[in-house]
Amino acid sequence: MKEITLLSFPRTDAYNGGSSVKVPAIKALRRFSGIGLKEAKDIIEELQEGHIQKVSLVEGDLETEALKDFHRLGGIYTSDDKLLTLLEDALKVAVAQKQYGVVTHVSAALNLIF
Repeated sequence: MKEITLLSFPRTDAYNGGSSVKVPAIKALRRFSGIGLKEAKDIIEELQEGHIQKVSLVEGDLETEALKDFHRLGGIYTSDDKLLTLLEDALKVAVAQKQYGVVTHVSAALNLIF
């Protein structure tokens, strides 16, 4: 199975009037990883707190529809561990200092890259 790293996930959908995206994110995560409901909920909550998470893909393919859904909902992920090391430190510092605007901007930049 291919492993990916989930970098971040927004608390709300900024493009849809601030509605919660937690439930659809949990559903997408369960579809592409095969994990249970509680574990998926915990992972999404950890991502929303700025904690990076690793999961395995059920199909081992980065082109699954569920993974695309996760990205469309605002989730950011990578399979590149070199970049991850740098980003993990930057995100930890921003979250620790409660600089959520910085986290948002880093997430937006990552959307352009990935």
